[in-house]
Amino acid sequence: MPWSLNITEPISLKNKSVLRSLKDAADLLLGLGEACQRSPWYQHAARLLMEAAASGKPGDIEEATVQMRRALTREGMM
Repeated sequence: MPWSLNITEPISLKNKSVLRSLKDAADLLLGLGEACQRSPWYQHAARLLMEAAASGKPGDIEEATVQMRRALTREGMM
């Protein structure tokens, strides 16, 4: 799985960190508390990240990026 692939557009977080790759996004999800990880928003993002890493298709990467933005915005992290 090419986790090193870049997401379609970097995501800047309130804590000044920037997500640039599928791995950055996955690492962030894995570092969240259990309550966040159970959120349907994050579970959907995790599924899309895995699909994007498995396929490497630009469309899958874009879909994962969009869902990460939605989940992070919903949690007030952006």
